[in-house]
Amino acid sequence: MPRDTLFFAQSFRVDGRKLLASTPEKHKSAEKAVISAERMSASKIGAVAFQVTGDPDGEFDAPVVLFKAGRLPSDLDEAEVIGEP
Repeated sequence: MPRDTLFFAQSFRVDGRKLLASTPEKHKSAEKAVISAERMSASKIGAVAFQVTGDPDGEFDAPVVLFKAGRLPSDLDEAEVIGEP
């Protein structure tokens, strides 16, 4: 089965005491996802760019963090940034 790699940028905002995630935005490359997350981080409390690889009709591997900034959920805040384009 062919494996696809998908790239996303996602921002976070605070609502009271809760940290809420936006809907992830899909991008065509890691570089574009990182650029988008960098822009998001200027106006949001947190932002992340990540990629996932897997079978489109099945399971995907764990996300790989490409960029992170600001306040994030603990699992993302502690994640190592694997690489930036």
